[in-house]
Amino acid sequence: MVTSALMINLRLLGVRRYDQSVAGVARRFLPFIWWPLPVLAGTGAILIVAEPARALENPVFLLKMGLLITAAGATLACQLPIRSNPTFWELSPGRRRAGQLIAVTSIPLWIAIVCAGRWIAYVQGT
Repeated sequence: MVTSALMINLRLLGVRRYDQSVAGVARRFLPFIWWPLPVLAGTGAILIVAEPARALENPVFLLKMGLLITAAGATLACQLPIRSNPTFWELSPGRRRAGQLIAVTSIPLWIAIVCAGRWIAYVQGT
């Protein structure tokens, strides 16, 4: 998921795959963000059911969930405009800057999600 999001964001920044449109890169990588999400939610739910007090009282778990919702929102903010207009992000400099802002916001969010996922094991709940 993180790698797919990174590829889309790097294209929004104009760093990678500039020979393809944002819509083309998104079409290729978005399924690898949205399809694994229910699987991860299901396995996460199993972990919560196994030890609800440990997970739900852990502030890092709550942080990770908040970051995940925010990152999913940023991914949707990139995806929704290109559904109706595949050239949306290439049409004007203002839209390119907006896409770059989404990317600059999204990349640290996804990295923080990975770090928080690892950090959960080392923090005890209240």
